[in-house]
Amino acid sequence: EKKQNSVIKLLDESNFFILPSYPETLGRSFIEAASRHCICIGHEKTGIDGLFESNKSAFFINENNIDFKLKNIFDNYSENFHKKVILHSNAIIQNLNWDNIGNKYHRELSKE
Repeated sequence: EKKQNSVIKLLDESNFFILPSYPETLGRSFIEAASRHCICIGHEKTGIDGLFESNKSAFFINENNIDFKLKNIFDNYSENFHKKVILHSNAIIQNLNWDNIGNKYHRELSKE
């Protein structure tokens, strides 16, 4: 178990956050890592897959493509690559506030 400050420090020192657990619910840890400018890599069709866009704001793998995808990500890694992915993930994170979430639920429930 890590204290919050030590986790934040670890994330700030990292370029990637990898959590390939399956199944994974929303995966708040992905959002926290992305907010600390880590590129997130998780299991497809679980966690933040669908909230974040694969190969744009995060990367999603499965047991059949894990070696290929990880090699591709790390072989193409650069500061520019990092900035581009973080830019896209931060745009998503900025919209994750109670006003936007509440409005989204209100719109969805009003359709019924």
